[in-house]
Amino acid sequence: MSDFGRLQAESHVHEHVPAERADLFHSYDGGSTEFEYLSLLRSLILVLKPDLVLETGVFRGVGTLTIAQALKYNGHRGRLISLDRDLQWIDPTRKLIESDELPATVLHIDSIDYLETTSHVFDFAFFDSDLFLRARECEIAIARGILKPGAFFALHDTSRARAWSQSGPDPATKQFWDLFETLPVRWLEFPYSRGMVVGQVK
Repeated sequence: MSDFGRLQAESHVHEHVPAERADLFHSYDGGSTEFEYLSLLRSLILVLKPDLVLETGVFRGVGTLTIAQALKYNGHRGRLISLDRDLQWIDPTRKLIESDELPATVLHIDSIDYLETTSHVFDFAFFDSDLFLRARECEIAIARGILKPGAFFALHDTSRARAWSQSGPDPATKQFWDLFETLPVRWLEFPYSRGMVVGQVK
């Protein structure tokens, strides 16, 4: 992933509280998923062998490439559909995908609009858009059968300790967990750095 520059200590690029142990994590910048969680995401794709994967939130394309490269390693048997409503991330990520002939499509669309209208059914989803929207995206995907019973998913930025020096605890974190904990899922929570949840639809 040399296109994204050098990995840095996560604690140098994103605000954290000591309980998150961010000094032990690494990332390319303050918006891209940490290298350690990208490794987890890649492993999930490699072991679950999904046919169709959803990603919400492209940003610089680090997660997009991680998923797509894992699908390519799986023998091109799966495909990724990535969504972002911010046009500035779409073309650069498409070029990265095309240059490596990766099995992915990047769409310029609002994730909620897409989830409320698509007929696709996904085996795996990585929700990584705005924090509160991630729980709503997961809720819609389950309610509409886009993520069927037994399907797996991951959500980034789920640290319950998340706080900002100027304003204290992040209110979006509480909003996220208040909704997410009502969903018909089982999950495993990784609390460190920005946090990750890996779940399965009941």
